Amino acid sequence: MSTNLWGSLPSIETIKVPVAILREQAKMMTELTKGILMGRIRTKDKINGLKTHTLEIVAPLLHNYAFQVCVVDHNVQLYPLTLELPSENKVYQCASEEAFTKQLATLLRNERIHSAIAGMLAQSKSVK
Repeated sequence: MSTNLWGSLPSIETIKVPVAILREQAKMMTELTKGILMGRIRTKDKINGLKTHTLEIVAPLLHNYAFQVCVVDHNVQLYPLTLELPSENKVYQCASEEAFTKQLATLLRNERIHSAIAGMLAQSKSVK
């Protein structure tokens, strides 16, 4: 009989990866705007296990114009991660899932992002 030398491992149910959080918010954007705007996540695998996820808002009626909301970089350990707001040239370090969701909530309520959403909605409605 084998002996467990690993000890108690983290439960998979308690781990929420950053891209899952971004996907939820992308889906929420689509629902909140009744599909006029759509949330989209683009993921790139980089060297050394680094992943980059980009949250975009897409306006299908504007020839799929995409506004880049934020960029998240993390390695296999997930945290700490880097959260970037390209529209304002700001970068934040998040040490945990809680810190990430708190900072992301602040960014998604940002005046510049809301202004971009309003513009995209207005222009989309004008071409319907």
